[in-house]
Amino acid sequence: GLVRALLGHVPVRHTTDGVTSTLLLARAGNVALSLVAVDGAGLARRPAPITADFSPRESLEHILAGEGDAELVERRSVPDSHADLRRRAIRLQPGKVICRDAERQSLLLRGVRGCLVSLRLQRRRKAAGETREYRLDDGALVHLAAGNPRDSRVELMLALLGRMGRTDAAPLAAGIARGQGGDALRWQALRECIALDTLTGVSALMAVAARAADSLSAPAQALRAQLVSAYPQLADVAP
Repeated sequence: GLVRALLGHVPVRHTTDGVTSTLLLARAGNVALSLVAVDGAGLARRPAPITADFSPRESLEHILAGEGDAELVERRSVPDSHADLRRRAIRLQPGKVICRDAERQSLLLRGVRGCLVSLRLQRRRKAAGETREYRLDDGALVHLAAGNPRDSRVELMLALLGRMGRTDAAPLAAGIARGQGGDALRWQALRECIALDTLTGVSALMAVAARAADSLSAPAQALRAQLVSAYPQLADVAP
């Protein structure tokens, strides 16, 4: 239909990068059902993956057509900076169903013959943590991102306010940093707050550092020590 109507538009959400094309069929709350097609020729032109990402969601994928080879990468419980990655090859063919906890299992496509078509059901966890990306060679953490769309949108807004120099947004950023959101969002809020208004930002940093049970307490203490070392007058700032 789109070939005949070049200005036509698919009424449901769809994305493509020239290799992987996704068509959203249905969505309810945190659950989404999509049809996914992977072009084998396009995949072959891409370099082999060097990282694997793990996101806070559950995934169930049913292969409908095509064949391919993939690798299931499992992340073991280790410190955040590194992961113990266990890898095993799996064969993809019609009828194959892959169920995985995407927070600890990542699926990497290694090769596809022709076009691989699958039906993908995903459920994002409501209390979503961060999406983490690790290097396959040594398990080093290379990227950390918000695990839910809301946190990503707020991070982008904070970054924009920071680039605009909106000092009046510093109290808002400080409130987010002291709040109960994801670590990635709160840390971004701290950084933007310090850049916009040093006194407000450092005060928020001190408050986070003083909460022993806070997951950001240790990095906040380390950043505080760096700032005080460079600017001794900040040592007198109270939370």
